[in-house]
Amino acid sequence: MKRVTLTDIAHEAGVSPATVSLVLNDRPARITATTRDRVRGVAETLGYRPNTLAQSLRRQHTPAIGLISDRIATTPFAVGIVAAAEAVAREHGRLVFLVDTHDDPDTATDAIAALRQHQVTRFVYACMYHRVVDVPSDLGPHVVLCNARAPDDDVPAIVPDERRGAHDATMQLLEAGHRRVAFVNDALDPPAATLRLAGYRDALAEAGITADPRWVHAADPSFDGGREATHRLLEAAPDVTGIFAFSDRIAVGCLAAAHDRGLAVPRELSLVGFDGTDVAGYAIPRLTTVALPHHEMGRWAATALLDAAEPVERARGETRLLRCDVVAGASIGPPPDDVRSDAL
Repeated sequence: MKRVTLTDIAHEAGVSPATVSLVLNDRPARITATTRDRVRGVAETLGYRPNTLAQSLRRQHTPAIGLISDRIATTPFAVGIVAAAEAVAREHGRLVFLVDTHDDPDTATDAIAALRQHQVTRFVYACMYHRVVDVPSDLGPHVVLCNARAPDDDVPAIVPDERRGAHDATMQLLEAGHRRVAFVNDALDPPAATLRLAGYRDALAEAGITADPRWVHAADPSFDGGREATHRLLEAAPDVTGIFAFSDRIAVGCLAAAHDRGLAVPRELSLVGFDGTDVAGYAIPRLTTVALPHHEMGRWAATALLDAAEPVERARGETRLLRCDVVAGASIGPPPDDVRSDAL
């Protein structure tokens, strides 16, 4: 569909393009009220939309926010952050300029400089997974972190409540009757690993269960890593009836290990994952998981950034925790003892 121009409006209204520009930009000029009303009426009828980007460049200000990320745009894992930020930007009449740096500081520096040359002054700095980052100083005072925290928590940030999410995941198993519940963690030890381990322990303590050191094992964050760690776990603690896995990917490895050992899920072993990825939905049986709130994080970050009339003072930064929701699947059942007793 052809974009309506000032020349199109001028032709229909019987005036010059210069007159149309003066009217639509509310510039002072000796133009009668009748002519002004006619020009605006024609513009509305033709469906004219002003080129806000061109206008802002003339005014030395771009109606856009820069979204600098590590690799969000090239993975489906956290793309909800981008979608939500773009939706908020549209609501504010702005654009989103997205740059994936692939964790290259030079790429980040060059991207920020290029965006600043186009008068972009507000930035969301986002990560694919929750981690602590050094915030580039050249981002300026208008910056909000998404799925990331500054070392001193001195920059406004939004992150998932990993600890509460892990508590809720573990409670899914405890509420089903399990009392010997294990945790397969991420061996690479990202910030989420410490928080999810704490949430797992919180749930056990809440249920009055003393954690057995044999129940916690670390896995390479992959399918094969989860499979290998689960074999180690079940050799060390064969009486475990439920497993909470750090991620859906690791949980699918747990499923494979259960299959290797002839254990039916969930009849003989129950599982719950974390992250809420498509992997959980494709698993057989479908995994119960805890979903990371990517969309909600992206929306909060962009809204906080655009609602801030003044530069964000780093000394007043805050880290907001966002709850992660449980997504029910078919991988949790009662512990085997209950199954056997029910069959008697």
